[in-house]
Amino acid sequence: MSQLIVLVGKVEKKGKLSKTENGNSYIRIVLLELGGNKENELPITFWGDKATKVNDTIEEGMMVQCEPELVSFENKKYDHTWYNLNLNGRGIKELKFDEYKKGKSKPKATPSDVRKFAEKQIKKHDEGELSSHYTNGSEPSNSSQTDNNTQIDPNNNQTENNKLDSENNSINDTDSTPEEDFDASLFEDM
Repeated sequence: MSQLIVLVGKVEKKGKLSKTENGNSYIRIVLLELGGNKENELPITFWGDKATKVNDTIEEGMMVQCEPELVSFENKKYDHTWYNLNLNGRGIKELKFDEYKKGKSKPKATPSDVRKFAEKQIKKHDEGELSSHYTNGSEPSNSSQTDNNTQIDPNNNQTENNKLDSENNSINDTDSTPEEDFDASLFEDM
């Protein structure tokens, strides 16, 4: 059984395009995960047409998003280093962080920016699935609220709920954070 995962990192090593005895072409790359920790070097093998594409488009030192398939937990030796993962590449794409528009003084994206952006996208996706699940009429009922937006207290007295649009509860969006300065348009085609 295999499991598809997504990794982001730098291509540390790129092997040569080779062929097996059966004539299948393959290429191996070693992906260094974004943390820059030498313990996170992952060898990924691409087969067939994908191997040719990797050979033509991917170079050492590039930042890439890779979608390998985890197929086994065997001990493998590659370039005098033992690895306990066998990852077959299904897709790879170069990440470009220097595509900010001229005239704007935004900082370049860092690995932590990419991680935060990915976490936000996953959270949005999960919330979207949850809300689409409840649109089928299976929305859970909240027994503490009635139809006219009132809440019943333990003494059977009805009180009106606090509204979020009061001045004390408003959110001031004038402060800018590094997360807001991150240009998400770089990842629209992912």
